[in-house]
Amino acid sequence: MNATEVVAKAVAPPVVFRLLVLQVSMDATGGTYTCTVGIKQGDKDLQTDAAPSRNSVVAICKAIGRVTGFDGKLLRYHANSVGECLDEFEALVVVAGKDGGQVSAQARSVDILVALGTAYLAAINKICSGECYIG
Repeated sequence: MNATEVVAKAVAPPVVFRLLVLQVSMDATGGTYTCTVGIKQGDKDLQTDAAPSRNSVVAICKAIGRVTGFDGKLLRYHANSVGECLDEFEALVVVAGKDGGQVSAQARSVDILVALGTAYLAAINKICSGECYIG
């Protein structure tokens, strides 16, 4: 293994779950968001589920939690416009595991909700792989 492989391995946590589908809709009264996710774990079949909430980000986290079995908590999140034309979003999330430890993760997408969902799932991947966990 050369130095580049060592650095790459140290920087990139293992991917336990991959987000393939994320769709958020709002009911006609504007009171409830529903998030549907499709997540793949390794070579297993795509798993889908949906969750409602009065907040779109909470709906995303609930739906992801239902598929992954993660019962931690989103502590805080932040999203910025980035890129040359501010046409991309970068999301940072901080997640707590059920034992109280915290993990942060970030992701980028042209869609702010996809960036948040991807960052949330990246934090779950860190927790599942045992990396970067602050207990």
